[in-house]
Amino acid sequence: MGIISRCGVRQGLSHVFVHHTSASLMLCENANPTVLRDLKAFMAWCRMATHCFVIPPRAPTTWAHVRSVLTQSAVSIPVSEGRCLLPSTLAFTPY
Repeated sequence: MGIISRCGVRQGLSHVFVHHTSASLMLCENANPTVLRDLKAFMAWCRMATHCFVIPPRAPTTWAHVRSVLTQSAVSIPVSEGRCLLPSTLAFTPY
């Protein structure tokens, strides 16, 4: 049983928010496993580009903060009949 049904919500909008400044959320394709692999590869490629930053690239949170600005810290998901309305081909991915 998911958190939506445990809370008794039948219909509405679920707003998911990550308060931490170096975390992010993504909704992405889940039908093809290569999508997530390619997304991770792209993020790794972007991370390699941090060598030109003023903040030392090896600082533990440098890339995490950049990534959180490029992605998002909140998503809103419609709820109906006590369930989040996400297509079966969509994945909710904390990153």
